[in-house]
Amino acid sequence: MPSCSIGRKRHTWRRSNIGCRENPGVVSLGGTLLAFVDQCPNCGTVRTVRRDYVTRRGSTSYEAP
Repeated sequence: MPSCSIGRKRHTWRRSNIGCRENPGVVSLGGTLLAFVDQCPNCGTVRTVRRDYVTRRGSTSYEAP
């Protein structure tokens, strides 16, 4: 995970603006696979958590600005 901006030890995750108004930050990837997208307002890093609710497997990826 990339570090946050100078002077901050931890990211402050907020839901991204993608997805629908009723469920921001959540995107269906087809079937039972969902992606939850959060962004740190301090440094702009994006965290994407993918979950498959049938196999109960998931993964997390980070993208620096």
